[in-house]
Amino acid sequence: MSRKEAPRRIGFWDLLFLTVGGQSPFLSILIYGTATIMLVGAYGFVAVLLGTLLALVNGLVVYYLSGKFTKSGGYYTYAFYGLSKRFGFETGWAYLLYSSFYGAAYVLGAAWALSKVLPIGYWALSALIFAAMALVLLLGIKPTFSYALFASVLEIATMAYIAVYLWWRSGFILFSPFTAKVSPSQLMLAALLGSAIPTGYGSAVPLAGEVKDPKRTVKRVVMSVILLGGLLAAFDVYAITAYLTSAGLSATAGTVVDVIKGIGDVALIAIVIFASLNDGVVSSMAYATAFSRTLFAMAQHGYMPELLSRYEARRGPVFSILLSIGVMAAVVFGSLYSLHSAYLAFEVAGVLSMLGNVFVHIVANASLLRISLKRAWRRVGQIALSGAALAFSFYVFASSLASTQPLIVYAFLAWLLLGFILIELITIAREEEEE
Repeated sequence: MSRKEAPRRIGFWDLLFLTVGGQSPFLSILIYGTATIMLVGAYGFVAVLLGTLLALVNGLVVYYLSGKFTKSGGYYTYAFYGLSKRFGFETGWAYLLYSSFYGAAYVLGAAWALSKVLPIGYWALSALIFAAMALVLLLGIKPTFSYALFASVLEIATMAYIAVYLWWRSGFILFSPFTAKVSPSQLMLAALLGSAIPTGYGSAVPLAGEVKDPKRTVKRVVMSVILLGGLLAAFDVYAITAYLTSAGLSATAGTVVDVIKGIGDVALIAIVIFASLNDGVVSSMAYATAFSRTLFAMAQHGYMPELLSRYEARRGPVFSILLSIGVMAAVVFGSLYSLHSAYLAFEVAGVLSMLGNVFVHIVANASLLRISLKRAWRRVGQIALSGAALAFSFYVFASSLASTQPLIVYAFLAWLLLGFILIELITIAREEEEE
C-alpha cells in the first residue's frame, strides 16, 4: 500500500556507507583529481584541500541544520522553513540540478576511465553502468544499502593502497607546489572541482526523514564523510603528483588513469576497472536516491505532482525514483550525444553540478544565519560559522563563474531563472484558487 509518510529505517552505518558510496572517492580521484591537476598542475592537492575546507565549513552548517530539521528534503527543507517557501522551492529546484548532474557525472566519468583500459566504447559502458544503477535502485531500500556497504569498504581500501603505493614508487619525496604560478580564479575553480570529492554528504541530507535518530545520525555521517574522503583524496593527489615529479614529468603530463596504466602493474589496472564499475553504480545510485527524496518532499508541499509524494514500504517513493532515473538518463545520454566525448560530458556535468552544490550551500548558510540571529546572544558560534561559510562559499562561487565557460554559466543561470518563473506561476495559481 502507498502512503505519504516515510518510516525511519536507515541506521548510522547504512547512511554512512551509502554516503561514502555517493562520494565515490576513488573514482573521484580518477576524474575530479584529473580535472584539478589539469587545471592547476602541482597545486592539485592544494585545490583538493581547499575544496575539503569548503565542504567542511558548509558541512558544519549542515551539522547544525540537520539537528533542527529532521524531515525529508534536506536543503529544500532548510530553506523552506529557515528562509521562505519561495526560497525553499528555488533551493529544491537547484538541488535537483545538482543531484542529477552530479550522479550523471560519475556515470560519464566511470565510462571514460574504463574506456581507457578496456576495449569497449564509452556509450556501451555508460549504458551498462546506468542499467546496473537503475536495477539496484528499483530493487528497493535493503539491496541499495547492502550494495553501498560493499562498494564503500572497497573504496576506502583502494584509495589508501593507491596513495601509499604511488608515494612509495616516488621514493617518499616531499615537494612544494608554490614554485609555480596560478591565478586565484583558476585555483578557486579547481577547488570547486576538488570539493566534489568530499561533498558526498550531500546525498545523505535529503534522507533525514527516513533516518533513525536523525539529529545525531546525520551530523555524525556528515563530519565522518567529509574528513575521511577529503583528506584521503588530498593524500592521493599529492602521491600522484609526487610520483610524476620523481619521474621527471610535468604534473599535467597525463590523466590519473594514464599514470596508473604507465606503471604497468596489472593489479593496479584491475583495481581501476573493478572500482570504477562499482563507483559509477553506487555514486549515481546515491544521488538518484537523494534526487527522489527532494522531489518527494517538494510534492508533499504541493510544489510537485501529488503522485511523487506516494511512498511504498519496500521501495520508497517509487514514482519519484522512476522520475529520478529518467532525468539522470536524459543527462547522461543527452550529454554524450551532444558533446561526442565522455570526458567532455563529465566536465560539463561536473562543473554544472558543483555550481548547483555551492548555490544550495549558500542558501543553507543564509538559513542558519537567519535562524541564529533570532537568539544572537546564545548562538554566537553559529552566527560566526554561518557567516564565514557564506562568505567563503560566495567567493568560490563568484570566482568559479569567472573561470567557467560562458555556456555552462548561462545554462546554470537559465535553470535558476526557470525555477523562479515556476514558483511565481505556482504562487499566482494558489492565490487565484483562494479567491
